[in-house]
Amino acid sequence: MPQIPTYQSKEQLTTQPPSERVNAEAFGQAGQNLENLGSTLENITGDWKKLRDVRQTTAAETRAAKRLNEIKLQVEQDPDIDNAGKKAEEEISKVGEETTNMIADPLIKAQYKSTFSIHSGTMLLKINEALMRKQIDSAKATLFEATDTDREAYFGSMNLKEKDLIKQRMKDRIDTFANAGIIDREAAYKYWEATSKEMDVGQVRTDMMGDASFVLKELQKGKEGLYPDIDTTTRIELLKEADNMEKKQAKEYRMNYVIAQDKNEAKYLDLAWQKKLSLDQLTEAMTTGQISTSFAMKLKRNIESPKSVGARTNPLVYDSLMAEILNPKIKASKIREDIMEANSRGDLSEADRRRLIYTKQGNNQSSIAVDVMSEQNPSGWSVAWGMINNFFQRDPNLANKKVDLMNKTIDRVQKDGINSQDIPKVVNQIIAQDNIESNPSLGNIPTGGQVRVDAYGNKARVYPDGRIEQITPGQAKESK
Repeated sequence: MPQIPTYQSKEQLTTQPPSERVNAEAFGQAGQNLENLGSTLENITGDWKKLRDVRQTTAAETRAAKRLNEIKLQVEQDPDIDNAGKKAEEEISKVGEETTNMIADPLIKAQYKSTFSIHSGTMLLKINEALMRKQIDSAKATLFEATDTDREAYFGSMNLKEKDLIKQRMKDRIDTFANAGIIDREAAYKYWEATSKEMDVGQVRTDMMGDASFVLKELQKGKEGLYPDIDTTTRIELLKEADNMEKKQAKEYRMNYVIAQDKNEAKYLDLAWQKKLSLDQLTEAMTTGQISTSFAMKLKRNIESPKSVGARTNPLVYDSLMAEILNPKIKASKIREDIMEANSRGDLSEADRRRLIYTKQGNNQSSIAVDVMSEQNPSGWSVAWGMINNFFQRDPNLANKKVDLMNKTIDRVQKDGINSQDIPKVVNQIIAQDNIESNPSLGNIPTGGQVRVDAYGNKARVYPDGRIEQITPGQAKESK
């Protein structure tokens, strides 16, 4: 067998048990160093564990705080108010389990669980408070929506009994919300008081829009009238409103009546021109108020007048009627009647009667519409008649020429559907064409035009195409 090596030493092995420590000094400096190293390793091991526990606990607390805040925010944004709380509890439970497992030491883990339970409980209280506020806000929104719906139904109903039922339903709903603590009782009372008053006043104003005269009479009856719940101050204000509305409606009624009557007169005038209107029809229209008595009598005279058939236009009468047509202060309805009267007297041909009425109200407009338009925009006819008068005003022998040129202008505008602002262009073309036809010598005039003077000293530049431009004194030299 192999021999176990033996060692000799000057010192004998100690008989002390292993549990007793030997003084390191017995080993000299090397022993002292070994003892110091052991103590350092023991301290480092203890510090490492503390650092680990602090690091893990801090990480778990930070993670938990972040997730709890995120859960609270999710709950506040979750539209599902009824289930948001339950979902929050489940998420918080997951956070607790997740963060607890981030800690290794059992004792530290138990301490953390206790702390998390407190923090999570506090967060749940905050979440429930937020949910309660959302529940209250949602309930209030539902109340306001229901009130608006009932208010519309109230104003839309014509049945007084149904209106009373709607108001009672609204009051009962507000009481229910107050009993449930959703709204304060004093606030509920004020809300119903304001809503009820608003509906009562709104009903008066709604009725007023339909018949202010009736509402005015009912308000004047006080508590005995149709609006007994209106307080004195508000009633006084509504009486003023109803009085003003009654006057406005009366004025509007008269205006609407006049407009309707005016349209009917235009219609009956067309029927008369088409030989489709009998005297019986005209009489019925007058007696039923469809047309004015003045218009009916003048149209009747026009239909019966033997002079209207084959009448020839008197240039002076034509000129006078044009002056009326171009005067915005004279109503179109009067001008229409004056035109009919001129035809009845035999001073205006049937064709010119039609033309002049067209210049005032066109094909489809009523005289009322024409009056409004004439106040807003100057008529192109005014410019046309002014241009024609500028050329012929000093020569009474050319009165028929003025009528002829104006009639040609009217016919062209009506036939081609020309706008009012373009009428001056039309009359320029017609005057130019007439000049060419009346003065063949215009073809010898230079292209730049030639200045000519009439017997009265008026100057104008005449062009080969028949155009004429009036010249004021000193404006241009006479062309050779």
